[in-house]
Amino acid sequence: MSYFKFITKFNGYKKIKYNTVHKILKLICINKLNKLLNIIILILIYRKNKIINYNNQIIRRVWSLMSSFKLKVLLTGAAAVGKTSLVQRFIKNRFQANYKLTVGVDILTKDVEFRAGEIATLSIWDIGGQQRFEFIRSTFYKGAAGALLVFDLTREQTYAETRKWLTEIRQFAGESIPFVFIGNKADLIEDVGLVIDRDEARSFAENEGSIYIETSAKTGINVDEAFTELTKRIIDSRM
Repeated sequence: MSYFKFITKFNGYKKIKYNTVHKILKLICINKLNKLLNIIILILIYRKNKIINYNNQIIRRVWSLMSSFKLKVLLTGAAAVGKTSLVQRFIKNRFQANYKLTVGVDILTKDVEFRAGEIATLSIWDIGGQQRFEFIRSTFYKGAAGALLVFDLTREQTYAETRKWLTEIRQFAGESIPFVFIGNKADLIEDVGLVIDRDEARSFAENEGSIYIETSAKTGINVDEAFTELTKRIIDSRM
């Protein structure tokens, strides 16, 4: 069966709305026509199991099959909050107590399976938080798909500065950019004590359309989860 005959036949199903066909056709025409068989299988599954929300489910699956997610992600926040430690734990699964302060920006890459069978390649921009780099930071935000906004759970001032950072991110990367709010160095709370109000941090994140997660680069707690959550939010914002 030719490609266009298939689309014509597909459009003949009365239960399939025209806009669904149009969106699928648009995706197919981009590239990778050899994956058309996967679409046929999805349609057969739909007919057999009578999937209720077939529009979004089919389109989401087609998009995942035919797209290569390559996402630029920002790692932002005040100096010495542990941004470099977080990305080193995430990418290389290692931790060291002392890292040199990031000069300008460091860029690292990793593939993330954000849902079963769905993979995105993250280009992670670890942005230096020192004030002397403020005048050039705007150039690093261009093309960013999402951000991790990090503060130090043991230094209240870094928490207070997150409002300024969020304003900067939205100014140069877009008002609707997805982000995840991160309280890092959770392993030190037992020794130092909690210096911020967790409920306030959680409410701030929710009010800004985000989520609050506490991490520890030293122990690895919630590090993978933070990057995965951000990836999901970016992908979902594009559907």
